[in-house]
Amino acid sequence: MKMMKSLLATYFSQRDEWLYFALVFSFSLYQLENPLWSKYIGHILNNAVYLSPLIIFKLFENTIVNRISRNYFRVLKISIFVVYPVAFVYWEYFFSSLVSVKENHFIDRTSMILLFALGVEVLLFINQFLSNKRLIKWAPKNIGLSDLVLLFMSFISVYTAMLITSDLPLWLESNSIQNTINFIEIANQPLMAISLAFQIFCLFFCGYIFYWINLHVLVKSVLAKRGWIIYFCSVISVVVTLYPIIIELYLFLPINTMAEPIIPAVNADPFDWNNGRVFMAVLLLSLPVILVTQWHNKSSQFALLEKESIKTELQLLKQQIDPHFFFNTLNNLYALCRKKSDLAPEIVLQLSELMQYVVYKGQEPWVCIEEEVRYINDYINLQSIRFSNKISIKCEVDIGNEQALVSPLLLIILVENAFKHGVELATKECYLHIHLSVKNHQLRFVCKNSFEHESPIKFSGLSNKRIKHKKVKLGVGLPNLRRRLMLIYPKAHQLELVKQGNEFKAILDINLEETFNKELNGNMRCGKID
Repeated sequence: MKMMKSLLATYFSQRDEWLYFALVFSFSLYQLENPLWSKYIGHILNNAVYLSPLIIFKLFENTIVNRISRNYFRVLKISIFVVYPVAFVYWEYFFSSLVSVKENHFIDRTSMILLFALGVEVLLFINQFLSNKRLIKWAPKNIGLSDLVLLFMSFISVYTAMLITSDLPLWLESNSIQNTINFIEIANQPLMAISLAFQIFCLFFCGYIFYWINLHVLVKSVLAKRGWIIYFCSVISVVVTLYPIIIELYLFLPINTMAEPIIPAVNADPFDWNNGRVFMAVLLLSLPVILVTQWHNKSSQFALLEKESIKTELQLLKQQIDPHFFFNTLNNLYALCRKKSDLAPEIVLQLSELMQYVVYKGQEPWVCIEEEVRYINDYINLQSIRFSNKISIKCEVDIGNEQALVSPLLLIILVENAFKHGVELATKECYLHIHLSVKNHQLRFVCKNSFEHESPIKFSGLSNKRIKHKKVKLGVGLPNLRRRLMLIYPKAHQLELVKQGNEFKAILDINLEETFNKELNGNMRCGKID
């Protein structure tokens, strides 16, 4: 089920052909005159044939764009989405003069779906253009529930005023409105439409006053501090106190004298309890919405705080890189410079690349696995210069997808630990064997090293899996690794530390499915450090 949800989410976020399938189904329903499945399926097949060039192009768009030049791709796309629909519509229009009226009607409908398909592609282009240019920065970042209510009230007011203005005599005679908008009548009486929209909005605003009191006073101050009984008493008190005054003020507006008053009670009596009952309903119906909104806001705030806390902690953990290696490398570099060794420039270059990776890539949430492998190889090469006379290094890499994403400076901790507690303390020949594989979104990193020294400090377990050890030195690196794995890959990793004889082995398994989805969504682009 989780994989299905992931695949569906990826499909709808990356693909566009489903819009044209939806257009086929929608237009087939529009064409359906007899409620028969045979007719419906026939319309679907017929419309799918007409849209087949567009659908096929969308299905293979990513493949096509990589096979031909950009200019040819644009010409092909314009031909399919513009030239083909326009040419087909023109042909249908030309052919309609040679056929009967019935056939002409059918051809018009056939042409219409191609025009709608062209409109869909135009909307996709506009959406992509706005997304790239970010032309809606002026829009408010946070729109609250009150803002949405006001926007909805404004829309309903304008729409209702347009319906009334479309047939004003009908409204004046019976307070009835027609169900369609007559834009010609509205254009003839624009001031009337504006006036009616404002007055209808004022009626809705009367109810909004009670909603505002409920949101900012009754729920926050009364319900939260004094409980439900006092809250319901305050609701009744607010309604019976305010509704006659508010209705009396609204009755001064001209719309109430044009025909019957449009207040809830329908008559001109501001004391009618029908008015109060409507405002009471506004208070009670808005209560669950307000409570759910406040709960959601608090949950979002807690989630944001937790996310910021985790981000800060990860940054601090990434900065806890063992300085021991850099100090030793600088000391060796100093010695090589005094000897004027030819290895000195190479060491400077490799150390510079390592530091550059730590400073720039180390601050990013994800890096490509090939970049992390390159960093590990550079680190091993630099260390091997120091211990070339006593260490045997074997590094195997089997990666199916070099663009797979992983958290930076994560695997290197196990390599650093192997050098620090195994190689550096060895008095005779030692070895370091590394194996890294990434298959089907599963990463496995195995680091084995020989050791001679045993510390009196025991190391505590790093995961819920068994850990065999005798005595392993407790440092900063492994607890750092444990914490980062818990924060970045919760319930998606397994770390096992095994000590057998004079060999220490660390096995790390990570499920990279989540970061694979990030790669598909285009949130990450692999490349070299600039």
